[in-house]
Amino acid sequence: MTTGSALREQLKEHKKSIVYIFRDGCSADVCITPDAFETKCVEQGVTPIIVLDCLTNNALKVTQGKQRYGINWKYYKSRYAPIYVEKFAEDLTSGKYKKIDFLYSKADSSSIQPRP
Repeated sequence: MTTGSALREQLKEHKKSIVYIFRDGCSADVCITPDAFETKCVEQGVTPIIVLDCLTNNALKVTQGKQRYGINWKYYKSRYAPIYVEKFAEDLTSGKYKKIDFLYSKADSSSIQPRP
């Protein structure tokens, strides 16, 4: 279990990294599997970091063997995932978090980049 600020400190150990907040069960076009995320990151020389928005059995299973973290929801004083995930993201970015469009789409899997 980690906080955004603790993970931010750990990210300093990597030259380039991308944090993916994985939501188990998401079937939207923009939701990718941890395997696809990891593959694209490695192809681009980026360290993949997976943060689980909820510690379900399936989320733990599909991320087994990967660099993954759970969010310390107690630190953010909420058991409600949308609240503690948003607080985690704000903490991770030192309050500079903005909701952006997704970094990857199944329809355009050529790269992982912020969308315009």
